[in-house]
Parts: sequence; C-alpha cells; structure tokens
Amino acid sequence: MRKLPNFAFPLIVTCLAFAVAAAYEPVPTGDHRYGYLSPVDGSLQFYHVYVPAFYDPTQPTPVVFSLHGFGGRTGPAGGGLHGRWADANAWLLVRPDGRGNQNWDGIGEDDIFHVLADMRRSTPDHAAFNIDGERLYAEGFSMGGHGAFRLATRHAGTFAAVAPVAGWTTHREFYRHWYDTSSTDLGGGYIDPARLPLLETASSLKQAENALWCPVFATYDLNDGINPPSNARDMIRRIRGVGGVQVTCLEGTGGHCGSYDIKENLRFFRGKTLNRWPRTVRLTTNTLRHNRAHWITIERLRVLNQWARAEADVDEQRVTVTCRNVLAFGLDLDPELVEMDVPVKIQIDGREPIETDPRPSLSFEARLNDHLGIAEWVLVDQPGDDSASDVRKTHELAGPIDDAFRSRFTVIYGAQPGSRRGSTGADRDDALRFAAEWNGWMTLHWGNQRPPGRRRADWWQQPYPFRPGRHVHPDTLLVTPRPDTDFTLESLPDDRNLVLFGDPGSNWIVAHLAERLPIRVTLDGVTGVNVQCGARVYSGDHVNYFFIAPNPLTPRQYVVLARGYLSSGIDANRSGARQVGKDMEALPFYWPDYVIWDARRRPGPTVQAPLRYLPDTFLDAGYFGEDWQLCRRAPVPRISVEGEKIRREDAWYSPARVRISANAVPGGFGVAGIEYKVNSGAWTPYREPVSIAAEGHVIMSARTRCDNGQYIYLPQGSTVRGVAAPGNMSDEGRVCFEVQERRSLWRRFKGLFGESD
Repeated sequence: MRKLPNFAFPLIVTCLAFAVAAAYEPVPTGDHRYGYLSPVDGSLQFYHVYVPAFYDPTQPTPVVFSLHGFGGRTGPAGGGLHGRWADANAWLLVRPDGRGNQNWDGIGEDDIFHVLADMRRSTPDHAAFNIDGERLYAEGFSMGGHGAFRLATRHAGTFAAVAPVAGWTTHREFYRHWYDTSSTDLGGGYIDPARLPLLETASSLKQAENALWCPVFATYDLNDGINPPSNARDMIRRIRGVGGVQVTCLEGTGGHCGSYDIKENLRFFRGKTLNRWPRTVRLTTNTLRHNRAHWITIERLRVLNQWARAEADVDEQRVTVTCRNVLAFGLDLDPELVEMDVPVKIQIDGREPIETDPRPSLSFEARLNDHLGIAEWVLVDQPGDDSASDVRKTHELAGPIDDAFRSRFTVIYGAQPGSRRGSTGADRDDALRFAAEWNGWMTLHWGNQRPPGRRRADWWQQPYPFRPGRHVHPDTLLVTPRPDTDFTLESLPDDRNLVLFGDPGSNWIVAHLAERLPIRVTLDGVTGVNVQCGARVYSGDHVNYFFIAPNPLTPRQYVVLARGYLSSGIDANRSGARQVGKDMEALPFYWPDYVIWDARRRPGPTVQAPLRYLPDTFLDAGYFGEDWQLCRRAPVPRISVEGEKIRREDAWYSPARVRISANAVPGGFGVAGIEYKVNSGAWTPYREPVSIAAEGHVIMSARTRCDNGQYIYLPQGSTVRGVAAPGNMSDEGRVCFEVQERRSLWRRFKGLFGESD
C-alpha cells in the first residue's frame, strides 16, 4: 500500500497535461485497488481497475468507467460478466469512487478525471497504463446514470459513448423529489431563486445538444419511482431533436434499475470511437466552469447564469460561428478541420468574415457600441485581462461557493485573545464541525454508529469516535482547522484557497481583508456584527454569512468567509454518524456566491430528513457580477421612432410607432424590466411597441431596471421565500418628435368651404 509522501498537490489540469509518454510496462492482470492523493484535501482516494488477461501495454487500450449508484462505493471492477467480457475484448474496466455520494458532480465528477490522470502516469502502485484516448466510455445506474449523462454533455470531446441507466436529467423532477422542503406552504412550482441557476447547471437536459457527437444508450423502466422514466425520455427526445449522432434506448417495465444490463451497455460501446474533430460543434452552458465542447470554448458571457450558446461549422477554409449570450470565445483549429498553411475566414453572426492564418488557438472578442450592442467581432492575441487589478470571473475562477472546495484549501478559524468569539471558541467549534462533516462525508464514510457516552458532547472533534469505512487508509490526511494565531501575513499559504471562520474581531485575516471584499463586514459595540450587502445592512450577533471571492492577496485563489456554519447540523447522537455532512452531497447546487442568514430562524425539514431546508434561514443570497462585485450598473435603454402610419377612422397619423430596447451591462444578470411615459404621463411597463396618435409635440421617456443576481428572503406564513432584490434603475432616456395629422383628400376638399373638422 502506498504511504502518504509529502508532495505538492497538482491541479487536475496539470495532472492531465503531464501524462506519461514513455514506453509502457506490463501490468499484472486481474482486479487491483489503487489510490491517488487528492489535490483537494490530501486524502488517499481509492479506485479499482480490472486488467484483462490479454492486456498489451504496447497497444492503446479502451477504458470503461462504471459509475456506482447512491450508497455505492468503489469495488472490484471485473466481477462475473464484467471480467469475462474484458478478457474477451482486452478492455480496461475502472470503478472510481466519486467521493461516495456526490451525485458524480463537483468533486465527485472531478474524481473521474483524477483517476484517469493517475492511470496515465507511473506510480509506486502501478506502471502507466497505455490508454486509448479515442475510446473512453462511461456507464452507470441510478446516481451513476446522472453522472454518465453529465459526462456526455459537460465534457463533449472526451468520451466516445455513454450508457446511463435510470439517471435523472432535470432538477424540476429531482430537486423536488429529494431536496425540496416537505412543507406545503411554498406551493407547487416554487424553487429557491438563488439555487435555480445551479440546479439548471446540474441538469444535463438543459445541455443535451452538447452530446451531439457522443452516442448515448439510455435504459429506463416504466415503473421507476426513484428516477421516473420522464428523465430519460425527455433527454432522448432532446438529443434526437438536435440531430444526435446515435441515441438508443432500452425501455423496461420493472422498477428502479430493473432493466440494467451491463452486457448491453458494453456491447453498445464496441466499435465507437471519439469524433474529436467534428465539422459542426454546438455548445450550450450557463457557466464558465463547463465552457468547452470539442474545439470551441466560450470565454465570456454577456449575462451571467443565463444560457449561452455557440455553434461553429467548417466548410473548407471557412468557419461560420453563431453566438447567443457570448462576448468572447475561442477556436482550436487542427489539420483535421482546415489546411493549416492556407488562410482561413471566420464569419461570426453573419458579419464580414475575419481572415487570418490558422492557429491551434484563436480567440475572438466582441466590441460594443454606446448602446452596448455588438459593434464588431475582433481577433485578439490574449483574451481578457488577467491582471490582479482587474480580476473577473473565468473558467478557473467562476464560483459559486462549491468551487472553493474543488482545489486545495486550508481552514483557519479566529482565535484572537480578547474577542468574544475567540474567547468562547465559537469560530473554532464552527470550523471543527465543518471539518467533521467534510471528513466524515467525503473521506471517512462512517457507518451508522453513535458516539459513546464520553464523546456525546464533542464527537465532532478529532480524533473521531467512529470507525472509518473500508476504503480508507489508516494514515490518510484529514482536513484539520488551524487558528489564525498560527499565521502571519508573510506565512499565509498562497497556493490554495483560504476558508476563514470568524469576523473582523475574532480573526485578524478577516479584518485584514474586510475592506477589499464585495460584502463588507464590520463590528461595533452596539449592534455587534454588521453585514453590508449593497444597499442592505444586516446587524446583530444572530447574523451569519458564507461567501466566496478571489483572495485579494493571491487573486488566482479563493477566499471563503464564514461566520457560523451553514448546514443541517445533523447530530450523530440522534441520526448516527452515517448522516453527518449530508449537505455535502448537494454542495454543487446548494449555495450561490454568497448567503447571509439568521441563526434564529429554524430551517424546515426536507423530504430527506434529517436534511433541513436551509433557505428557510436566509436573509440575503445571490451572485457577484463578472467583476466579482455586487451588481451596481443598470442597463442602457434605447428608443427608436418609426414612421409607420396608423389608421384612425378616415384620417391618417404619422409618425406613430415607438420601440424601446435595452442591453444589459456585460457581466451582469440581464434586464428585469423597461418602463416608459409619454410627455408627463405615468410610468408604464413596456411590453410591445407603443402607438402614438395624439397630434403635436411628444416627449417619450424610458428607463430600465436590471436583474442584479440578488435575492432577499421574507417570511410568508411559516416559511421564508426568496424574491428578486430591487435592481439598479438607469437614468431616463428621452426622444422628442412631432406627430402630425395627414388629412384625406375628401376632408381637405371640405375644408376649402369652411367646414370644420
């Protein structure tokens, strides 16, 4: 078994980039358990590989990843039919662990790629495997079905085919089924608005067209009460609607996973090879975290958290690109697509083509006019501005809170002498409880034990009084919080994210950073903590927070501030250790960029007791803009007057039609609404072009309000509901024009004889 050496933790991208390229060595056949040191928390994460009897290290070998369901773990990959099939076909079979019950999302999804990187390099456990990158496959059932669907849609250009079984594809079914409040007060159709963008990101159905070139074999059963067949049916219909290269389904009549057939899944994979360079690619995403498909990358969104789309087609030396909600994108050209020694023309959104020499990497950015419309697309040498003075959301630094826990982090709590929280140990206890939930759910995977009598009051402190699961090395590292008094400004780690528990009074690091963060936290002797979120200030020791931002000291890393710890607070004394940290399973879609909550409010139960419905405690929650600040810029209105004539009885009036439009400031959250008024009339919501018939001088005014990505939470009966916070209002835009009557010929004739109109 591998010991735990003290080495630098590489990021997953670095791991993949440095795959072993030397001559490959033989690997013993049969089932093997290997492990890699997590670049996130240093723990040893196991996975199993079945090496077939006729594995030939001189030949690139296909790999099938089998993703377990909820409650499952890694285990022997070649049992029974699996092994016999692998032996007959000389394929590698892999069973990753996915950190247990992480829905194959967030850190659970990353585990698949960490395993792939570990297999590609030589380690003390094994020689490097000769993996065929053109023949990677994924199959799985139930929760593993979720993951297989996501791999096809989030990682287009990586897997040659997938075979999901009984997985969920849309939050509209899954969230209400498992994570929503059990209270009926919220009524049908309500979803916490601060979670909605994250839930849409987790829904592969929303990104179905990304699987255009990934053959899918979906299995479902008509009597499945866990993940109903609508999940698979809707996904199949959506992929076929965009011209999916091959979509096959197996419909059974049993219950959950009743028709799962590994033999059919493996048979489907045979003969399928990755189409790495299709001549048409489509990419749909609402986040820069998942922003690539084959050879196109979306590098900047106009409106955050809203769906963006880019499509590119190659016809000889011409690439045609169409975009929606995109302000920057990249193309990776290759001899498989174009001749690299002949100029290529890139036509974007029907505009004049840009001619350039083909390169493996081309970046394009939109230039905007005064009304924030796209004036032109330009080819740029370096996309964006990565300077520390202009930090913005990127693929590597996109948020939300979950993103801080997908790369290395250190937990530091406030212990300042003389501070109230420091003297009572409140920050320390919050940090230790967080660490216990992380360690228990992500690494140790405790069984359903209860603490012994002597540990009932402090079971969440290390050493824990529970037996770890069977796939845990006895010497594995655990997340262990440290006091802020252990650090100076010079000794703070600059190679990882900082998770800081405390406020400016208890944690000196928080105090040092407080004025440079998007949410301002201060203390006074009267109200205690004051949390300023835009125009709203929340005061009192019952106010807690949990938010993420780039670290002002090391802008390529995150800092997370926490006062209190937002979780269901599951007590091992009541529920057993197995449930501790259950909130972690929903980490990717539970928390936006920031949450401010009231510790006095008691969260209601969810349909998965003892999990609690945490938005019941929220005061304020939402997202920071592209510049990692609260959105403060309003949209820009534009008024246009057309000379369209409008008939009124036997007269004609002209001009008379007014259209109003608005463009959101790039990197915000869109336009919430437009209002207008005519002359000194009342402000009226604008929904369609306005007809003006009154003769004479007209002043048309318009103003717009933005959607600022912020939500406030107000009690409604026994529950708390989130509503959009008031957006920023623009200045008035005005246009003046004349409306004149045009008389008919008959009325003009009558006027000659003095007859009145």
